[in-house]
Amino acid sequence: MVIDQSDGLLKNIAFNAQDQGLSYEANDISTTSSVSFVDQKLSINADFTVNSVTVNNPDANYTLKDSVIEFSLDDIDQQAYLELEQISRQLNPEPQQMTEVLMALVSAGGKGNISKFNFNINDVQFDSSAQFSLAPYQGTAITDELNQHVAQNLQLKSQLNLSNNYGQIFAQFKPMIEHFIQSGYAAVDSEGNVSSKLSFENGQLTANDTAISM
Repeated sequence: MVIDQSDGLLKNIAFNAQDQGLSYEANDISTTSSVSFVDQKLSINADFTVNSVTVNNPDANYTLKDSVIEFSLDDIDQQAYLELEQISRQLNPEPQQMTEVLMALVSAGGKGNISKFNFNINDVQFDSSAQFSLAPYQGTAITDELNQHVAQNLQLKSQLNLSNNYGQIFAQFKPMIEHFIQSGYAAVDSEGNVSSKLSFENGQLTANDTAISM
């Protein structure tokens, strides 16, 4: 059952501070979201797109195009979500209330999917996706036990892709990315595009099956 659905569109927003040489403009920002529940569990789906963003400042100019974020959350505790939504409307919510609601959300666990997190900045294309899940927590307080639970029970898999022109456009980041490649954390295809598969499981973070010290 769908309990909430919303859509929004902002055609244009601009900011200009001539005395500082700074300007900003965004066009065609759209959002779509829906919340549904089955058997006391919530599912949240949301899409966020931006056609273009231009930022000009004395140091550099940036043009962000075709930004897309699509994600979903599933198996979220319905009662805890509704309480969190109610508390978020308060001007000064009690810290204890917020802690109790967050504990209820973590205790129920959940899973999510970021099907798209893509953008193009100054003609450099970045695409990514991710899936994650967290098993229910049986504790009753935010302690080291909770931190350990998250470290041992959070599972994450992500794919990252970067177009081959990154070094020409953002030369300052080229040494860092080349270090990742040489360390085995990322791979390069025949056309020079860079990719990496991130994974977090049983407390271990890896990139392209290479362990990363934490």
